[in-house]
Amino acid sequence: MRLAVNGSFVGIAVLSLWAAMPCPVKGEEALAAIEQGNQAITKGDFDLAVSCYTAAIRLDPMLPVAYLSRGVAYGENSTYDKAVADYSAVILLEPDYALAYIYRGIAYGKKGEYDRAIADETEGIRLDPRNSLAYIWRGIHYGSKGEQDKAIANCTEAILLKPDYAEAYVHRGIAYAKKGEYDKAIADLSEGIRLDAKGAGAYAWRGNAYDHKREYDKAIADYSEAVRLDPKDAAVYYNRGLAYKNKGDTRHADEDLEQAKKLGLPPQ
Repeated sequence: MRLAVNGSFVGIAVLSLWAAMPCPVKGEEALAAIEQGNQAITKGDFDLAVSCYTAAIRLDPMLPVAYLSRGVAYGENSTYDKAVADYSAVILLEPDYALAYIYRGIAYGKKGEYDRAIADETEGIRLDPRNSLAYIWRGIHYGSKGEQDKAIANCTEAILLKPDYAEAYVHRGIAYAKKGEYDKAIADLSEGIRLDAKGAGAYAWRGNAYDHKREYDKAIADYSEAVRLDPKDAAVYYNRGLAYKNKGDTRHADEDLEQAKKLGLPPQ
């Protein structure tokens, strides 16, 4: 049995769009706190970012961009309930702020609340029909619900809006793979890799597609690249082990299956 790789959110981070946001700051101190928070985000110091944005909110509790930015920082720290609360605060202050709905949808999706996620992303699309981010995340969440045709349709819309959107090709490829349409999956995943070769999940999913087609050498090559990019993904070792086993290479198969076990993969 092949294991699904954690590719649902391959290569996609919540976008940092502060520079493009309206920022009606009351006072230089609040502005300085937001700028410090933005700098902390870029350095990956999300706790500091939360503190900075909280300081800005204390200075001006009616400042939507501070709540939105703190929600992003909470999301990066995997504190999704707090992220949802902050995005909801933005919506109370600015009910037509499309990005707040989209980000709240992403946070709901991280919590596994896919219906709520899709509802928010749909509202974000209603408010901003050309927002490719909303389409790709709605596609991801439909895919998580097992609705692969809707996932494909949404990723396709994202590609129409942004033709060089690597993640949209990757996630459409994942949806095709889940449908068993492996040639289409390989084509999309290959295009995603061409546009952005840094995502381990794209290689892992393409490896899965090649594996299903019994093209084991290509599968192993892709799994190996995924391992190079993310050496701690137990599922990739497991899947590469199966590919080696299917080739009759028991030594490498045993090594990979043992490594998968060391990384915490439960016995299958």
